Amino acid sequence: MWIIFDLDDTLIDTTGSLTPFRLEQALKKMIDSGLAVNDFTRARFQLWALNKKALSTEEALRIFFSLGEYDKSFLEVGIKEIYEVELPEKFPLESLPGAGNLLQELKDHTLILVTKGHEAIQYKKLEKAGIEPRLFSKIIVSDLKDKGPHYQKICNEMNIPPSQLVVIGDRIGSDLVPAKKLGAWTVQMKWGRGLCFEGLEDYVDFKISKLEEIKRIIDHLGALNSVGI
Repeated sequence: MWIIFDLDDTLIDTTGSLTPFRLEQALKKMIDSGLAVNDFTRARFQLWALNKKALSTEEALRIFFSLGEYDKSFLEVGIKEIYEVELPEKFPLESLPGAGNLLQELKDHTLILVTKGHEAIQYKKLEKAGIEPRLFSKIIVSDLKDKGPHYQKICNEMNIPPSQLVVIGDRIGSDLVPAKKLGAWTVQMKWGRGLCFEGLEDYVDFKISKLEEIKRIIDHLGALNSVGI
């Protein structure tokens, strides 16, 4: 099988360990740039609360500006701080439980990473979480929300049918919908942003809350393929 992993909230705990820090830093940067906020602590907790139900960190920030009627000219300052500023060298970043072991156990399969973001930052996340890039035969860092073109390109380059492809990610819309439309198998990781998504169930073949469950799914799909199903 060819297995495509997302990175954030699939192999690393972005929402739990990184996003609160990013939001706080973004708030500080916007205030330093001139954004008027009456109470920093209250604004920070409001951002964190909004983020728990938002589909992205950017969406949480946009809702924060809308509810507080803040000067939106500072919004881009915050977005840039969240997505483009390098992580501090000593900032800890945890992988999801069992991520390293799972990737080692699946090394007989072709493992691919397709993640959205800035290349240097995404590679730094891998390093901080202790995930070896060499475990993946291919790493794609995309600036597209729709990963469908990357999935199609992988099938074309490796000359495989989509039915041999398993895509694992937390976000149904950007990670799994394009994979299912292509004809691949899809697994939703119920972690971080994955806990916020409802609907689009027809695009999800399996749901998991622990990475160790993937091994069983891969074994099951391998057995189906062996009998031509």
